[in-house]
Amino acid sequence: MNEYRIRFINSADETDFDVVVERSEEAAIAAFRKARSMKEICGVEMVSEYVPPTKDQEREALEQIRAVLSDFDVSTGIGAAFYGCCPLAESNIETDYVDSLKDFYESAKWEADRLRRQVKELKLQLADVQRQG
Repeated sequence: MNEYRIRFINSADETDFDVVVERSEEAAIAAFRKARSMKEICGVEMVSEYVPPTKDQEREALEQIRAVLSDFDVSTGIGAAFYGCCPLAESNIETDYVDSLKDFYESAKWEADRLRRQVKELKLQLADVQRQG
């Protein structure tokens, strides 16, 4: 997302500005016009890039993603790849977490590998005890 400063003529015929966070200049202008019901814009400049979106913007984007993904069954490559991502994204939005399925997978894999090593070590210890006993 980017932050845009939009200059406009206010109701007192004075130049004023507002700041809008959107994906593109066109989206910023559309959001500004919708929020203010104004048509006369004097100028638009990008103030900064990589600005965090609002929760409402994230929710709207997630709905658009869901709409696209609804065309793909989990038996398709894209459907399978994104299976479970939307509920996690929704949870991230509501809780301000930044969890990912990749992180969950890597964490679970690391834990499974650790447990396999532990089981192997315990089997060796058991074999030693049985030989001695």
